[in-house]
Amino acid sequence: MEQNPQNDSYVTAAGNEEISIFDDLKPVPVYYSEKAIYVFSALFSTLFGAILLGINLTTAGQKKPAWQAVILGLLYAIALTWGLSYFPKNNAGIALALNGIGGYLLRQYFWTKYLGNNVIYTKKSILVPAIIGILLAVIVVAAIFYTAGLTN
Repeated sequence: MEQNPQNDSYVTAAGNEEISIFDDLKPVPVYYSEKAIYVFSALFSTLFGAILLGINLTTAGQKKPAWQAVILGLLYAIALTWGLSYFPKNNAGIALALNGIGGYLLRQYFWTKYLGNNVIYTKKSILVPAIIGILLAVIVVAAIFYTAGLTN
């Protein structure tokens, strides 16, 4: 092997052609992690996790499955909201558990099928989704307290 003075990478000579040892390296995609999708699904809603998963799928060039994940997350959130209306008012634990199940199902189907179990990726920062989720939660809680004050 000899040093290539143009790019400081090692090369091997194959006839008159130089081959860099870095030719086979491909850029690693940047995705929200499986754990982040699960936690955001459980804490905020399955729809929130589905949106993060949809962003990952879009990044991977899987636009149709991305939309399917988001639509499924929306339908799950609607069904969960409707179903929880039949439980007592203090149902946060039930909602957390059912949203966690929704996040798990998203991972098991969409992540496994379209990204793969052994996909190599760089973890994307969750700062922006966390800020958005917290702001939405504050708005919802404020709206609940405001409307509760109007009924009294």
